Amino acid sequence: MSGESKQDLVVDPNISEKKKRKKKAARVQVDPSVLDEDDKPQQTGNIFNIWYYNWGSKENYQKKSPFRVNVKQDSGYTKADKIPNSFVCLFFARGCCHKGKHCDYLHRIPNQTKDAFPATTDCFGRDKFSNYRDDMGGVGNFLRPNRTIYVGKLPLDAIPRDSSIEQVISEQFGEFGRIERFRVIHEKNCAFVTFENEWNAQFAKEAMAHQSLVKDEVLNLRWANEDPNPQAKARNQRQLQEQAMNTIKNLLNQNEQRPQTMPKRKTISENRNTPKKLNDGESINSKQISKKRQNTFGDDAAKPEEKKLKSTKHVESSGFLIGYGSDSDSDDDDD
Repeated sequence: MSGESKQDLVVDPNISEKKKRKKKAARVQVDPSVLDEDDKPQQTGNIFNIWYYNWGSKENYQKKSPFRVNVKQDSGYTKADKIPNSFVCLFFARGCCHKGKHCDYLHRIPNQTKDAFPATTDCFGRDKFSNYRDDMGGVGNFLRPNRTIYVGKLPLDAIPRDSSIEQVISEQFGEFGRIERFRVIHEKNCAFVTFENEWNAQFAKEAMAHQSLVKDEVLNLRWANEDPNPQAKARNQRQLQEQAMNTIKNLLNQNEQRPQTMPKRKTISENRNTPKKLNDGESINSKQISKKRQNTFGDDAAKPEEKKLKSTKHVESSGFLIGYGSDSDSDDDDD
């Protein structure tokens, strides 16, 4: 009997671990006192170009960022997890969000099965444009979604002997999402990294901007031009169709999960036919109410059109409508 009682009290360890396991709160990435609000490049001209973030030239402002996101350590729940269709925090991707779990944006990498971002914005909620910038930087183009990032200024000479540039790229860029393929051009010290999802490419572009792979070099990241290969175009079209279908499914699931708190409105016929209770055992309907109003207020309440006619005749007799061709004016003139 004692053995049977022990067997009844046995608990599945997997279930207990799931109950004990709690969601991790988003980590505060940086102290707000460390942030430099006026982090502009050194002045070399009279006009500051806010588009290219430099003084009067189209060259990118290349300065290594002192912050960098660590997805495993920094990810966690925030206020945005309770709000549907929330965007990802841009400062989280750059590694410099000081709000932590109190942030109004998501602190995680985009997820194709959970998120449903509109096609006119990126995963951070920034509006896209109809054309790319001249340097292929910026937010992107809503007419041609892009999943490929151009990575320039690769430190090919600084790669350790026991490793390769391909291995370094797959490890560091793979932290932000699944990589479909990448290609390294050694002659030009650049690479093209293509993600399976466009949102992960957007996150990786912001996370690796002004970063380095090995030492103190500063990577040059921008959107890649369209691949003229017909197979690549067909592949991109297929990916866009799948992404659109997943977005529609996510929106439908979110609408089904929302509780319907709005009360059911009664129709006009129901309101007219339903009797209204006055006291215990007494009731009165809309027809009786209308008859009661007629008896109380007289003909003015029952015939509002006649009341309007009386008011107009009073105005005409007072002389306000003289000169507008009324019947009373014409009769006076004839007299």
